[in-house]
Amino acid sequence: MGDRKALLTRLYEAFNDKDVVTLVEGMHPAVSWPDLLEGGRIEGRAALADYWARQFLLLTPEATPVEMRELSDDRVLVRLHYFVKAAEGGGVWAD
Repeated sequence: MGDRKALLTRLYEAFNDKDVVTLVEGMHPAVSWPDLLEGGRIEGRAALADYWARQFLLLTPEATPVEMRELSDDRVLVRLHYFVKAAEGGGVWAD
């Protein structure tokens, strides 16, 4: 799991740094991501880059992995401490 853990750690760091380029490069070209702002799904890297750029204008999220575990079906379970506040000194939305 070393390579997968390293990749996930790098992507969570990029997320916290709001580094959209690194985030998108780490995703499968046919990525399908939940749209937590408007509902539905985001399809593909370009759409995901636009989504994150918009999200980072509104919110300051931080996702810190506290556990990574390989599951028997080849998935990786990641448990996070997820903290979200409004951008520009706004209040806390989630912790």
